[in-house]
Amino acid sequence: MAGRLWIALALGSLAAAPAASDERSFEGRLKIGSTGVMCVKEPCPRIGVLAASEPGKPRFGRPMFAGDAPPPMSGATADQEAVAAAWRADGCLVIEGRFSRPPLLEIDRVEGPCGPHD
Repeated sequence: MAGRLWIALALGSLAAAPAASDERSFEGRLKIGSTGVMCVKEPCPRIGVLAASEPGKPRFGRPMFAGDAPPPMSGATADQEAVAAAWRADGCLVIEGRFSRPPLLEIDRVEGPCGPHD
């Protein structure tokens, strides 16, 4: 019972505000996609910014950011629009760039849709 209560409290705190990890920044391949969080009540951080996996190596990690709207972004206008479109559609997109705190997603380039292990 205590384990279920802890999970409910953890999920409730995730749903209350955009999620951010303790990491100050990350650079490399990033995934804009599902956080893997299942919620009992809204709002629910379904999509976020996560580190993308290496080809052939699934990675499960905490989202660096999650929420109803993407974080502030910099980069080419077309790349920012692609990220925003993926976010609105609950899609999945792999980009190269960096994420830093306070939330800023710096996009170097869009790689394309997520693969089977992203």
